[in-house]
Amino acid sequence: MIILGIDAGISFIKTVIMDNEKILKTESTPAPETKSVYTKTLIKIINNLDREFNNISVITKTGIWSKLISKDMFRKKIYDINEIHSLAYGTFHLTRKKRSLIVSVGTGTSITFMDLENNKIKHVGGTGLGGGTLSGLSKLLLKQQNINKIDQIAKKGDLHNVDIFVDDITDNYLDTLPEDTTASNFGAISELNKPEDIALGLINLITQNIALLTYSTSKNLQVEKNIVYVGMLTKSIVFKEILFKTSKSLGYLPTIPQYSEYIVAIGSIIAYQKMNKSYILSKNFK
Repeated sequence: MIILGIDAGISFIKTVIMDNEKILKTESTPAPETKSVYTKTLIKIINNLDREFNNISVITKTGIWSKLISKDMFRKKIYDINEIHSLAYGTFHLTRKKRSLIVSVGTGTSITFMDLENNKIKHVGGTGLGGGTLSGLSKLLLKQQNINKIDQIAKKGDLHNVDIFVDDITDNYLDTLPEDTTASNFGAISELNKPEDIALGLINLITQNIALLTYSTSKNLQVEKNIVYVGMLTKSIVFKEILFKTSKSLGYLPTIPQYSEYIVAIGSIIAYQKMNKSYILSKNFK
């Protein structure tokens, strides 16, 4: 059975077409700011599928703006899927981890604990820091809000031009605190800073704080060895470099699965298949 999954988010509309567990197509479209234009964009996305749409049997929808998709909108059976369940089942499908801490770095960041062995899927925390923070501050400071372009700019930056490090303020290092640890984000900023330094500083500030919050949450839940990062910001090369460096200093190694930015749309399909007992790996669930 071929199914179209739609994740209608605040910043992006993500669509995935799957045949059983096989991913056939993915697409991401920037989300409009108004409801009327958002609805027209959804219709345009479906119309652009052209012949592919004829082969689709079912549509699953999730995300904050999925309510704009009415049941008779596309002349197909449409099912509304819980977003947190979509996140969890999408993560399991791509990682095969039944127990993990899922960090979804989208417009903001949400943290979800998943333990499928005990049928637990629970939102356990988060932060307002995320892709929306990066886009908004970059628009203000760099006159640029395209995350891909910000990423390219940041690759040329130098954090020592914007941040203060531990070795800048003390010679008495702690055994657990490397000398290149950030002591103050943007503590060394000046009017002479280049855009690339500011871009790198912004990504660093956001990433380090998300990594620290994630680690403390994982320690409380005793799931430090199974941390999975997903969401649009995981596409950023600079984000991933800083994330893995920060995580390593904290003593854990996170996972970023393929198709991480589409995980909720994928999960909405898997959740539907599970409900209808058509998911070929459904034996793995209780």
